[in-house]
Amino acid sequence: KPTSASQLVSAVVAVTHPGISARSEAPASSPRTEASRRVLVVDDTPASRKLVSQLLLKRGHEVTQATNGAEAVLLFQTGDYDVILMDVQMPVLDGFDATATIRRVESIRHRRHPLPIVAMTANALRADRERCLAVGMTGYLSKPIAVDQLYAAVEGAPKRLPPVEHNRDPENAKVPSLGKTMAPSTSSESVTATTVPPRTEGTGVDLGPALTRFRGDTKLLADMIGFFLEDSSSLCDSIAEAIEKGDRETVLRMAHSLKGLAANFEDGGTTRIAGSLELAAGANDLAAAQTMVGSLREEVALLAAALSQWLKEHRDPRGTSNSSE
Repeated sequence: KPTSASQLVSAVVAVTHPGISARSEAPASSPRTEASRRVLVVDDTPASRKLVSQLLLKRGHEVTQATNGAEAVLLFQTGDYDVILMDVQMPVLDGFDATATIRRVESIRHRRHPLPIVAMTANALRADRERCLAVGMTGYLSKPIAVDQLYAAVEGAPKRLPPVEHNRDPENAKVPSLGKTMAPSTSSESVTATTVPPRTEGTGVDLGPALTRFRGDTKLLADMIGFFLEDSSSLCDSIAEAIEKGDRETVLRMAHSLKGLAANFEDGGTTRIAGSLELAAGANDLAAAQTMVGSLREEVALLAAALSQWLKEHRDPRGTSNSSE
């Protein structure tokens, strides 16, 4: 039986978000420069989502955030975007299934030019890249994401026409907001940016490569460190709780997220153990995963302490960057 685009999205959302209508308000249009793009950032890890969003906002792009694939499908149906940056491993609906659903909707709508969907993942294996392309993704970014590669992926996407009003049922035109459209940040907090961060003693952490990826932006590196400090401990807790419950999928996803966060700082210890824990969960060996939790917490604590010390040493108490003097 022929299926309409709205019926397909409604079916997906009905399963993944019971009680929520497959309609929402499209983001309000705003003045945009020729180079700016409307970007939907989809990632279940707050730190990764915030980092990518901040990079794009700083560049002048308009950003809407979603925390899983089901939200992405819903926002795609009701909004207008130039490109989607799609994490792969997410709860509710992963990036692969979300992309396949979006491509199906586009087929039903007879859309001539598919919306660019760029995968974001900490897995850099050829098989992972091939699977992304097989479901209809148009590009691939490996985490930790380099700024230049991110900008190239977004700004290489064709700019679409200004937002148009979709046909909506007035009774269901407004639903709980799943996406948040963000304007550029005006935060004045800064750190010193006159030297390359030194290798952190005793931890194997080298912040030089991270600063290179961030184009020498020490303030951005400090923000990324703050995101890690906010999320890393709760990710460890989520892994431990999921192991106790026998929830292999959550263990797999949380370990993958933590591995990606630690990779931003070239931290071998946390990245290695989180990766091993991810492999154990993938093999459905939660007993082995359980034995790694203690070591993972220790490595995360060491990394957090080293990064906190770096922040303490590089914060400018006057709230201005030394480079602006």
